[in-house]
Amino acid sequence: MKKVCFLLLLLIGISHFIYGQSTPIPPKVIIGISIDGLNHNYLTFFKNELSTKGFKRLIQESTCLENVDYGYQSAGMAADIATLYTGAIPYVHGIAGNTLFNRNAAKSSSICLDATAHSFGLSPAYSAHRLQASTLTDQLDEASMGKSNIVSIAIDPTAATLQAGHTGLALWMDPETGRWNTSSYYQTALPSWAGKTADDYLANRWEPLGIPALYHAISTSKTKTFAYDLAQFCYGKNKYKQFATTPYANSMVADLAMQAIQNYGIGKDIWPDMLLLQFSLQPLYTQTSAPMSIELEDAYLRLDKELGAFLDFLDKHFGKDQVLVYLTGTRQTAYKQPNNPRIPSKSFCTYRYMALLNAYLMAHYGKHNWVLGAENGNIYLNRKLIEEQNKDLRQVQQTAINFLSTIPGIMNVSSSFQLNAAFIGAQQLRYAFHANSSGDILFSLLPGWYEVDKNDKPTGFYSPYNTTTCLYLWGWKMPATKVTDNIPATAFAPSMARFLRIAPPNAAQGDRLPIDLTE
Repeated sequence: MKKVCFLLLLLIGISHFIYGQSTPIPPKVIIGISIDGLNHNYLTFFKNELSTKGFKRLIQESTCLENVDYGYQSAGMAADIATLYTGAIPYVHGIAGNTLFNRNAAKSSSICLDATAHSFGLSPAYSAHRLQASTLTDQLDEASMGKSNIVSIAIDPTAATLQAGHTGLALWMDPETGRWNTSSYYQTALPSWAGKTADDYLANRWEPLGIPALYHAISTSKTKTFAYDLAQFCYGKNKYKQFATTPYANSMVADLAMQAIQNYGIGKDIWPDMLLLQFSLQPLYTQTSAPMSIELEDAYLRLDKELGAFLDFLDKHFGKDQVLVYLTGTRQTAYKQPNNPRIPSKSFCTYRYMALLNAYLMAHYGKHNWVLGAENGNIYLNRKLIEEQNKDLRQVQQTAINFLSTIPGIMNVSSSFQLNAAFIGAQQLRYAFHANSSGDILFSLLPGWYEVDKNDKPTGFYSPYNTTTCLYLWGWKMPATKVTDNIPATAFAPSMARFLRIAPPNAAQGDRLPIDLTE
């Protein structure tokens, strides 16, 4: 045992000598924080209400990359998480959206649903089995020979699994029981320290954290305050899904994160560890016609408080110089209709237009069901029928494109063949596209247009054309500075790998982040 320890120390010393002039000793712990629905403008808007220990501290003391560019239109949380951790775009890593369309059943399910694994709760099993590239976490696990502790925690199973990658421990809330859950893809049993449940939070009463009259949202809100007894607000069959729309779901994530640090050996040996967390500022209660609600503003303030307590916790356990925290947000937030009716904003009913598209294709190719389904800008044609009828798929796609190009609200339309050719030619796509999971035809909507279902209820799909987001890196050797240049999101994973002195993910395409580390 002494010889093994001596050899390990010798190898570490050699690596420090080799890499000493390029990168300093790696951080003891890396904490990744993703906030679903984070609007960075709101952090400026609420700056007088935020504490000095949460968002403000992190922003003021961090390296802020103001324009991290994904290079493709937002296709949901899953595609962006996969891109960030693999250093590749959806065409390469395989995750082109939050869902996967089953052509045989003509319906969609979560992209991370895994029928080959079993769940430790009542909900189905999830994993990153469809992610076809290694991630930053996978590379750390390989480099440490499985010694690094890697934990991913989120209410949403898609976020938890894609953050964890193919290794480590992914934990998410079971929507059927309110308990923490994982799958056999990651572990043989649920860890004993993940025992706290949503029921432990339902005794709380959610009301404004601050003085309601001082909230910015008071001018646009329909009410002057609010108060919800969670036990009454969260009830019935969907009680835990309703719980996930409250700030106390973020508290549940933060509490488990601290339990993981205390009970899972994070930061207690020579191997760097990773703890990946996802919080949410995009719950159901924000999806109203008002640009902002008091509840949403209060959710920001409560998450700010949680972050402040968590940063203090990290200070006490590791010290700022031993931990590297990065924080970013998902790009696509809930669509908000503008107050001024002159600002372009119109609804687009995909359901009705797909019926018209099918009728158009019937007129050309015969009375059959040529369109299987459509969602999130993807249209799935009946490939089996097309083959049985001896039709050329490219020709059918082009006929459909000719029709779709005339529909009000549609800005761009492309076929799967065109997107394949575009990637081969330029290695860059404006769509989050993958040949095995995307539709036969992809379209984007004009600015201000948003999709509604057959009952005219917004589905959440629209086409935000800003492909950038903001990324903060705090602690360890990070200087307090701002970088305004456009930085490809694919540069994140290989740069973090460099900080950790490990190999980058096997599909990583990006360059290094332009950060001069402090001594």
